[in-house]
Amino acid sequence: MLIDVPLAGIRLSWRFPGAFGFFHSAESKVGSGQLMALCVQVGASPNDDLVNQVIRTVRNLNWSCVDIPWDHLSNGSPIESLGHQLGIHAVGSRVDFLRQFDIEIRGRGPLIATAKLDSQDVAEEVIENFSQLHSDLAKIRSADQSPLAFGVICFCPFHEKYQLDISRGLPVVSPDPLLSGPEPLAWQVYLHHRIAWEVAGQVKEAADLAALTSGIRVGDDDALEQILNDHSIDLLRSFNHSTHDCLKILKRWLRGQDAYLAPDYREFFTWRPQGTTRYLKPFIARAILTDNLCPVELDMRDGIRFATVCQPLIGSLFSATLEVEYRQRSKAAIHSLAELDPEIKVKARNLHRQFTENSSYIARLLYPRCSKLCPIHLDDWTSFLSYGQIVSRGNDTRTVNLRNALAHGHPASWRAITLLRECIDDFGFKE
Repeated sequence: MLIDVPLAGIRLSWRFPGAFGFFHSAESKVGSGQLMALCVQVGASPNDDLVNQVIRTVRNLNWSCVDIPWDHLSNGSPIESLGHQLGIHAVGSRVDFLRQFDIEIRGRGPLIATAKLDSQDVAEEVIENFSQLHSDLAKIRSADQSPLAFGVICFCPFHEKYQLDISRGLPVVSPDPLLSGPEPLAWQVYLHHRIAWEVAGQVKEAADLAALTSGIRVGDDDALEQILNDHSIDLLRSFNHSTHDCLKILKRWLRGQDAYLAPDYREFFTWRPQGTTRYLKPFIARAILTDNLCPVELDMRDGIRFATVCQPLIGSLFSATLEVEYRQRSKAAIHSLAELDPEIKVKARNLHRQFTENSSYIARLLYPRCSKLCPIHLDDWTSFLSYGQIVSRGNDTRTVNLRNALAHGHPASWRAITLLRECIDDFGFKE
């Protein structure tokens, strides 16, 4: 499930940690009889728009949502607060209260309480209260065995075992506005992605950085770069870290001498942009590289620089260059094949022979054994010619060179986008 985030003048859909499991759980527990107790981490400065989107999405999954204005200073329990919201007052015995509660929620369908709280401890207290209430209601309903759909969602700044974290994430890249939309729109999308990546997907920090870029004219990547440089150093200083301290802490990890950073440093210095391995946070990498008083040894420079490259944009542009390649290869092949150097042909035929004779060859492993598409026929050797070998003779090689540059870790800058837009137009592939 995706949640829209406004940034740099445009709303884009973001993917947040735990989102799929969170909304799947909400959907699967409608009418299951199980208590739905979920915690959402919102960060120190909650974004009310994102919180409301989560609630709306849950409501669209057939839950009736009721907010309970309760905290640890409130009189009464969280359950009494919910009862008050439902028009139920704690009069008489607890059994009487529970029966009134049961009657009320039977007419409402699946009911979930939402609570905006200030700590993990308070959230655990609320969940404990609701767990007991669910158990009591289940006993009341045991006589007629009617289904019980009931739960609570706690929004709190931090939670070690959150089911959803809306304080950090990343926008989902769509190549359409970048490559085929009007240039001002493409620039806004580009800015949105660059800003989100630069601050390691932190929603609050992204909004702060976006405010600094509001006056940049369309396409002024130099101005953006300067703002990112200055912001990275200011942001690092706000955490009371110097670039020298960072480099000292990171050196053994960057060189692969230590597999992990110490737990005290791991969360601050690194993140998981793709949900797999940990990367150095981009603003830290940028601050180190732009500090002239903090020399970086040669063997570490590329590793630090790669952290600043916006991978989602790289992936989108790289994918688009492949689409251009599929079209351009077919267009150029009829002339290029006849003019190929004999050495290139021999190399391609050798690669093809390895492919056909070695079942453990990596490219061969990508095909199912029963595949009818596998290029194993004698004249399929042309599939082992590189893009550059096909289009390099008398053809426009801009896309080849762009693809290679992106593959080797060079940035997905605004010029990369405009260059690819130009290629698509010039090649007549914009249909």
